[in-house]
Amino acid sequence: MADYRIPFPDDDYLAAIGRMTYAIGYLEWSILGDLPQIDGLPEALTVEKLAGKTVADIGKTLQSNLDGVEDSETRAWLKMAADYLLSFSNRRNAVLHGRPATTDDGEPQLSRWTKKPGEQYFITPKLLEDLVSDIDLAVTDLSSKRVLKLG
Repeated sequence: MADYRIPFPDDDYLAAIGRMTYAIGYLEWSILGDLPQIDGLPEALTVEKLAGKTVADIGKTLQSNLDGVEDSETRAWLKMAADYLLSFSNRRNAVLHGRPATTDDGEPQLSRWTKKPGEQYFITPKLLEDLVSDIDLAVTDLSSKRVLKLG
């Protein structure tokens, strides 16, 4: 391993951050990847138009286009997808925009400031594991209700 000057957390912690990052990307793609296989979607709901957006912006775009979806089953799946993306957006951002800090035990971890001045919390291994578990449940839920409908 390279000799870095940065005092990285242990490999298990870094792997947990990587798992969360991969899991949220997997959730996004499990939604975006299905869109080309669903007929009757509004023009705004294409992979090409959504792929460069943030998690929250994808969720908002899905949400704002629900009225343009005639099929009720498809509309319900898209609403569920939007709700999941929006619910995970802040939690994901807390991890990816966290700043290095040191716990009372002397361990390096990410820390996130809240909107209340002076208030912060640590991105703990449990927080990361809980987030990955929640994303995994969302992927399972969405997958069980897929609505692939081509003419």
